[in-house]
Amino acid sequence: MALIDYPGDEIKSATVQTITAGVMTPFAVEFARSSLSRDHAPTLIPVEVGGAAVPATIFVLREEVSEKLASDMLWRRETGRVHSGRAYSPQPGLGNRDAVQVERLEN
Repeated sequence: MALIDYPGDEIKSATVQTITAGVMTPFAVEFARSSLSRDHAPTLIPVEVGGAAVPATIFVLREEVSEKLASDMLWRRETGRVHSGRAYSPQPGLGNRDAVQVERLEN
């Protein structure tokens, strides 16, 4: 299931507002592969060449949710580890195309 449609229990309970009107991804994306964890559904990935911006959703989280906790919740949701308490650990230079990378974007 797409994050937009089903953010998972942790993100859903931390969300105070969702914003969809006029929201587009701040980068171009394209369907790159199928997701093994989502019954081979297509997976969008950011691309530097080609692709297009697509409609997006902004999840506004409770004020007390830190950036670190938000990253942890997003990583757990994307890796099927919701409620595990495991923490996201960035893997710079990771060559695995199926690895989940959480990134902070400004503006």
